[in-house]
Amino acid sequence: MDHRYRKRMQAYWARVEAREHRKIDRLDIMSWFDYWHTHIDWRGRCKAHPENIQAVISTGIRLLQHLELRAKNRPEPIQLWATICSNTMDNAVYAHSKNPNGNDYPHDFQGVIWDYPVPNWIMALLSTSHQVGMLNYDDEIIYIIRRRE
Repeated sequence: MDHRYRKRMQAYWARVEAREHRKIDRLDIMSWFDYWHTHIDWRGRCKAHPENIQAVISTGIRLLQHLELRAKNRPEPIQLWATICSNTMDNAVYAHSKNPNGNDYPHDFQGVIWDYPVPNWIMALLSTSHQVGMLNYDDEIIYIIRRRE
C-alpha cells in the first residue's frame, strides 16, 4: 500500500471512529433499544480497497468495547454485539434490549456456532471476555462478536 494512501486512510478511519464514538455517546444508554445499530464502513471503502478490511474490523471492535463501557452501569439487561461480514458495508455494532415494539428479547442468535475460530489478528483485538460466533447466511459467513455470558 502506498505510504500516502495509508496515511490518508488512517486519518479517514480515525474520523469514522470519532464520529461513531460521538453517535454512541449521544445515546440515552438507560433507554430501550430495538436492534439499534451503526455501520462502520457505510461508504464501502473496502470494496475498492480490500487492504482496509483490518481497519474496519478493528474499528468495529473498539466501538463495541466503547458501547460496552457506556452500558456498564445500566440496571436493565442489554445485548451488545458486532458483526463482521464479507461485505464490510454490512459490518455493524448493535444494541438490543426489552422494548415496546414487541421484538424478541433476548435475541437468540439462532444458527450461530459460538467459539468459532477466526484469524489470530482478530483474536488479538479481543479479550478473553469476548466470544466469536459464526453464522452462515445466504452463502456468506458472518462473524458475531459479543461479551461472554
